[in-house]
Amino acid sequence: MDLSRLSHQEAAQLQGLLGRMLGEAPSQAAQGPMVVSGVPQAQPIPPVPGGGPRVLADMGQEALAGRNLGSAPAITPYRTLQHPIPSPSLPTTFGSGNTSQSIHSALGGPNTATPLGPMAPTAGSGIPRVMPSISQPFLGLQNLGRDISSQVNRERLSSASATIPRQPALQPRRQRRGRGPAVPPPSLQPVTPRNMTGCLMTPYGDNAIPNSFIRITVEVRPPLEDPSDDIILFRFRHTSFISRLEDYGLIRRYEVPVDLTVVNLIQQVSSDLQHSGFQYQFVRPVMSSTFEHENLDLQLLSYVNRGQPRHSDRQIRLQHAPLMPQVTIANLMSDRLNYANTGLSLDHDRFVIRLVVANYPISGIFSGRSQGPVVLRRHQCLSRRIYAEFRRDGLTVEANEEEGEETASSGGESDGERAMHAVRAEDPAGLGADVNDENIQPSEMLVPTQRTTRATSATRDVRVLLPSVDANDQIAMRMSAYFPKALWYRPWEPATGVFQTPLFDMTDLPHGVFQAASDGEIVGKFELHGSDVARLTMLFMDTVRVALDRKDFTELLAPQRAFYILEGDGTTRSLGDGVEREIISTAFERYKVSSAKWFSPRMDGFYSLATSQTLLSCNTIPSIRLRQQEELGALCALTFVYGMAPEPLDPCLFQYLLNDRDLEALQETYVEQWHPALHQLLKEWQAIGPGRDISQFETHFALYHDVQTAAMGERDDAAHDAIAVDILYRAIMGPEPPFHPEFEAFCAGFYLPCRNGFTLRKFANAFEGGSEAFIDIVYSSRIASSSTLQDRLTILPPFHGFTDELSALCGYEISDILTHFLSGIGVPCPERFEVAKAHFNPIVDLRNLASPTFRPRAFCWAATGSPTLDTNGSKIKISVVTDDDVNYAQGNQDWMAREGKISFRTCFRQVRMPASYIIQLATAVYDGTTEPRDFMSAIEDWLLTETLNAIGGHSFM
Repeated sequence: MDLSRLSHQEAAQLQGLLGRMLGEAPSQAAQGPMVVSGVPQAQPIPPVPGGGPRVLADMGQEALAGRNLGSAPAITPYRTLQHPIPSPSLPTTFGSGNTSQSIHSALGGPNTATPLGPMAPTAGSGIPRVMPSISQPFLGLQNLGRDISSQVNRERLSSASATIPRQPALQPRRQRRGRGPAVPPPSLQPVTPRNMTGCLMTPYGDNAIPNSFIRITVEVRPPLEDPSDDIILFRFRHTSFISRLEDYGLIRRYEVPVDLTVVNLIQQVSSDLQHSGFQYQFVRPVMSSTFEHENLDLQLLSYVNRGQPRHSDRQIRLQHAPLMPQVTIANLMSDRLNYANTGLSLDHDRFVIRLVVANYPISGIFSGRSQGPVVLRRHQCLSRRIYAEFRRDGLTVEANEEEGEETASSGGESDGERAMHAVRAEDPAGLGADVNDENIQPSEMLVPTQRTTRATSATRDVRVLLPSVDANDQIAMRMSAYFPKALWYRPWEPATGVFQTPLFDMTDLPHGVFQAASDGEIVGKFELHGSDVARLTMLFMDTVRVALDRKDFTELLAPQRAFYILEGDGTTRSLGDGVEREIISTAFERYKVSSAKWFSPRMDGFYSLATSQTLLSCNTIPSIRLRQQEELGALCALTFVYGMAPEPLDPCLFQYLLNDRDLEALQETYVEQWHPALHQLLKEWQAIGPGRDISQFETHFALYHDVQTAAMGERDDAAHDAIAVDILYRAIMGPEPPFHPEFEAFCAGFYLPCRNGFTLRKFANAFEGGSEAFIDIVYSSRIASSSTLQDRLTILPPFHGFTDELSALCGYEISDILTHFLSGIGVPCPERFEVAKAHFNPIVDLRNLASPTFRPRAFCWAATGSPTLDTNGSKIKISVVTDDDVNYAQGNQDWMAREGKISFRTCFRQVRMPASYIIQLATAVYDGTTEPRDFMSAIEDWLLTETLNAIGGHSFM
């Protein structure tokens, strides 16, 4: 380090530091220069002229060479807070020699004059001190600038605080806002409630306690013929099993208080079954009890092993549960292990309670098989009917599953519960057989398995009768359930539905349906109010969606019903059955307007259901599409209820659906009635036989089967018969199988299921003549031509003088005018019609204007609320009235007559025409060039415009 570059202050600081390190404190200037004992003293530094301080750097090399300079005052060390002024009692004197040499000597530098001893006493004290070694660097040199840096920082901060303006004070910190209530993130509504509380409901009424009522579904199972057989809970075949129970009225739905005892619930269910259309009868136990809850006809079922599948065959089983009289539904809801498993005990928003008939057998009124007409009689075979179809859950039961030591424990099952049960094949003799019978020989149908239990380590062989099926066989088995092996090879016997009034005619079809749907149920009045038909249609479809969600149309089919179209002030504009017919027609016509989206053309001008995707990609069908198919099915069923043919759908399609998708229901005579061309083609196919040339069918197979006849050249008898079945199915239903999801969705709405077991399928089969007669009568409402409607028109005699006046003016009577209008096609005045059509209801499909049935269908729709005729044979009354006729209009007759408004009253099927406007058209002058060109064009344009304006608008004033 070049000491010549140090300032006075730095030199003084260094001198003070050296003094402390050598054990001496620097003295004040008055005490004289500091000396270091044992170090040659340097000459005093001469004073600087002017009295200013002399910088140590002025000494140059002369001071380092030891030249004697003039004496100079001692340097006062810099005083700091860290280094206080030393006490005067500790004198600090330097020996002879210059300052530079002293510093270098203290630092152990090369200019040290004399070697220092290892230890020398401090002047003025007897304390020895350690002297620095010549060969060792001075310790603490790295701390030389610390005091200077600290002082600079302190002075900088002091100057800044005195000169720099103070910053304004910060704003007071706002109080942190408290957290609000937690908001869950958006999510989709779960398909089923996550717990039982989703089944609770808040009843209406001022004194009602929230969540005091619950929605429940009661499943009643027929008794097992062998009490030792397992009661299986179906998961994979749940929909099929529940549908079968509903067919026999064994699914009951209630809304009951949560504190209702299970005993009272069972008594209610038992009474409902006895008073249903099936008129069930129960067998009383041989040994009765004095306690009521021990003599119930139905017994409560609980889960075996907490509802866990059995390891051997993955079956979930149920068992009879003892019941105490004080047990309530709330108690069942709180028992998650035995009754309230959320994965098994929820039916959408309903708590499922499972019961079984206590004693075998149960009897009811069902259809019997005979050669004559269908006979209803009491049967005791319900258990065999159901359990023959539902023996085990799933299509196959894997009995040869290997089970390791980790699954040897039953997880709570007893040894008896783990015993293998034989899946018995059908026994025609009805005798049954022991699976361990030594007469049974091993075959491909017998699958040996080994099972080890905790009770014994011995292994025994158990043979279980199981069909060996692969994936292809499973598909074939499923298809065979819907398709017979041949066409019309045996007589077909339809099933029948049973109600308290089992057979019906068309005299009052809607009333009969409503009574059957509410049989044994307490149903309130179904009532809708709206400003017009469009508003009522929207409200009605909301009710249909609720019924679809609940799978219960009981409220929608209530016997007491009313539909009102109200004015702005609340007064009734129109009401009655005609309004309801128009609502259903309007809702159905919205599908017909988009016919390409919902209907697929088939043979003979009829249509089937259109599917959006094939079966291969059916798992990606949007849920909204399936819901709309359900709504379409419900609307088609409601058109049947009101005797309106759901055109353009094929009547054979509904014959197929109303008989549980049994293709044998399409018998030869029925196909010939509706599809004569298809019937002829099938007869030719059957007559040609296998192995013959079938090139004559090339067009049909290319159009409906997407296959060439050359690919079917090699056929045996079975294949030839199966192709005939395929021809019939594809020509009517289409290419997709009957278990396509969109077909399933359509059927879910079309059957109109109700709480008491009613379905439209049962009702149609209970109709006199069966489903064929039911469909024929409904489709007789179709308007095939203008003459069909003219047979239903009744033209009342006009007032005196009108006929003569009209004949004198134009040469026509009113009947001639109507006949000419209904038999015409197209638009009589295109320019005038183009202006008027902007006011028509969108449900009117103007694309069919050139059809010969467009005008009669439209006129019937305006007069009755439906484009079909009434199946009860009622007439449409047409009258020509004066302007002051009280039945023509109320309060605004003059305006209506002047504008030529026709009064259509759908509820009464009445049409009133103003005579003054007809005379006005007859007396007008026509030039033959501008529209209208003549009287007949003017009268047809007027009738067509008024008819289309009335559809969906209700001109009834």
